[in-house]
Amino acid sequence: MWKRGKCLYCGLWFKYECGFGKGGTRKYCEEHRTSKSRYRVNREQHNKYYAEYRKTHKVYYTEALKEFLERNPSYLKQKNEERRMNKKEREKDYIRNIDRIHAIKKGEYDICSECGSNKDIELHHLNYDATGNYIVLCRTCHRKIHRKYK
Repeated sequence: MWKRGKCLYCGLWFKYECGFGKGGTRKYCEEHRTSKSRYRVNREQHNKYYAEYRKTHKVYYTEALKEFLERNPSYLKQKNEERRMNKKEREKDYIRNIDRIHAIKKGEYDICSECGSNKDIELHHLNYDATGNYIVLCRTCHRKIHRKYK
């Protein structure tokens, strides 16, 4: 079955086939069907607009950033500290994943070393200095150990 539609981009009428499994209505003609083709048609206008946009908004952004940093001098120190902390957390995650893989390969990831349960198995890390410093525990025993430290 053929249908007619009006292209939202160029305004011309076009025909398209709408049969079984073809979908519903179309908004653009064949020439402007993909977003890339719509961009290609108006590339010069698009580039001109965004060049102007970047000029005006970059100035505003840099001025606003400078004003913000003058009002909040400790902001950069705080952000750098967060980055350092994020790096430490990433290293911990890396060690956690490696230890989990090693425990599964060795067959240690099956039974809790405290109570012998085989449900909700987790790894408790003694420290994160190197891989291999862990105990295999169930969730309840793991929580008991963490309560002792608090």
